[in-house]
This record gives sequence, structure tokens and C-alpha cells, in this order.
Amino acid sequence: MYQQELDLARARRFAEQYPAHCFYQGSGRGLGVALTFSDGPAATTAALLDMLRVHRIPATFFWQGDQLARNHQLLRQALADGHTIGNLSWDHPHAESLSVMDFWLQQIQRTDDEFQRLAGIRPRLFRPPYAELTPEQLRILVEHDFRVMGWSIDPRNWENPTAPERAIEVTEQVLRQAYPQSIVLLHEGPVTLDNVVEVVDQIVPSLKSRGYHFVTADQLVGVKPYA
Repeated sequence: MYQQELDLARARRFAEQYPAHCFYQGSGRGLGVALTFSDGPAATTAALLDMLRVHRIPATFFWQGDQLARNHQLLRQALADGHTIGNLSWDHPHAESLSVMDFWLQQIQRTDDEFQRLAGIRPRLFRPPYAELTPEQLRILVEHDFRVMGWSIDPRNWENPTAPERAIEVTEQVLRQAYPQSIVLLHEGPVTLDNVVEVVDQIVPSLKSRGYHFVTADQLVGVKPYA
């Protein structure tokens, strides 16, 4: 089974356990799609924000706490542009290697506090790195009213990012797999992933031509993005 299928199976299992708190797609009837970006803020983020501004669409970013202070201007710009910002942990660990309290205090609450310090927000969307969560970690997130945001389409644009035609391959995969209410995962970091900007520039007009419109992940699933 491909890794994408494993991740999707895990996301579906979470959603079955906690349908009000775990999501991998929307449940509405419209042609909404959510573009989401993980592993930022990164060197690609500024160009990505510019491209989203060109196409006049909102997106959702899941960012690491340890990258926020040095990129506080990007954080403020993303919020000013109408994008949603979610929590991706402090430093992208394998959560299954952490105790539930280390996970909560050092990865979730620490990042939450950094968002509050820098931008006055407390995101309530969380994306688990590597799609990993123990049952105890998932339970504590639900108890504190976080929404765990998975994905339905993952073209793995971080693999061989500089390979010729890689952006075309990623674009074609997203367009082939897109469906109403889907959540698309793209990576903007941690290395410079210039292909993500090219991919966005290609998929947005193509999906719009099919009648799709773009919303943030919280809008797609109908939850509040911040506490």
C-alpha cells in the first residue's frame, strides 16, 4: 500500500472515532476545494503568498512553532491576506516517540503560545506531522477542542523537487485526483520547494475552469479556526 493510502486510511479512522474533531475532506455538496500547505514558514512562502494573491484565493497554512519568530512578517502577511494558519507542532517530531505530556506541552501548547505572542491568535486547527498520533495524543487534542486536519490528496511534491518535469507530475496528479470537498496537501518546506508555486499557478485556473472554488480548510469543514 502506498504511503498516501496509509495516511488516508489513518485519517479516515480518526474521523470515524471523532467525527466532530477530525477531518480529511469536507461534507458539503458544493464544489469547494481547500488548498493546504505544510512545513512552513519557509523560503518558498513569500512567493507562494504572492501567487495566491494573483489568483485571489484563500488557503490554509500549517506552520511550525520554531520557525515563527524569524518569519513573523510572513505570519502577519498571511493573516492580512485572509489565509487560515494552523498548528503543525513545534519542530515536526515523530509524535509516536513522545509521551502524551511532552507532546502536549512542548509541541502543541508551546506553539500555541508562540502564535499568541507574535500574532494574537490561538489556532485550533492541527495537522500531525507524518500523520502520526497516538490514541492518547488524539484524545488530549479533542479534549482541548482542536480540530485535526488531514488530507485527501497528497502528491508528495517534496520528493525529488528539482527533478525535470516534477511540477508537471504533481500538477497532473492533483488534477486527476481532485473531487468536490477535497483537501489538497502541498509542502512549502522545509527546504526550498519552488515547485509548489508553479503547481499552484497551474492547478488553480484548471480547477476553476471545472467549476471548483477555493476555500480555507476551516470553511470547508465548518469549524472555527481560532480559539
